[in-house]
Amino acid sequence: MRWIFALLAIVISALVIMPIRYRYLYEKHRCAELTLKVIPTLICAAFAAWGFFSGSGDRYALLVLIALVICAAGDVVLGIRFAAGGALFLTGHLFYISAFLTQQTLSLWNALVFVAALIGLWLFCQRYRPLIKSRLISYGILLYSTALAVVLCLSLPLPFVAFTERTVLAAVGAALFVISDMGVCHSILVNTSKRYSFFMLGVYYLAQLCLGMSAF
Repeated sequence: MRWIFALLAIVISALVIMPIRYRYLYEKHRCAELTLKVIPTLICAAFAAWGFFSGSGDRYALLVLIALVICAAGDVVLGIRFAAGGALFLTGHLFYISAFLTQQTLSLWNALVFVAALIGLWLFCQRYRPLIKSRLISYGILLYSTALAVVLCLSLPLPFVAFTERTVLAAVGAALFVISDMGVCHSILVNTSKRYSFFMLGVYYLAQLCLGMSAF
């Protein structure tokens, strides 16, 4: 049943909420645009709450739920004050990290993935360094990238430790989240097309949906 609702959430978000939200964005109706932007993330949080209260009731599900609520707040604040919104997303990632830690015992594979992810993310950030004028923002991006590397090193090995619906969804959701963050960074700094921005926001929502569904 939950997968039917998940499919409905994807269809409604992609065909209704996102197009209307982008229309308001380009017409500069800030309040309506931010309200619509946060709705899909709140739907993902509702799935996490469903998973938590319907039976799992474990620490992982609770931490994922908290992370999604914080990211929903970040969706709104990011459109008002970028640095504050980024701080909220960083906090959300810290809760995701805490959730992933409940599912495993750390091993050498986590360290290897962390090093590889950190190098890749830092190299990605270096491409845009000339476009970032604020040193504080530059340091903040490096800190955020480090958090993303931790997210990847704790989530990607999970299916290899225990191949379950939860671990697969967690790994896919985390990977998509990092891809969406990289896409948003590129979109903001390079001023990409509307189609690119729309696609990356869809990747973000799909990432949050996977993470919300992993709460079951």
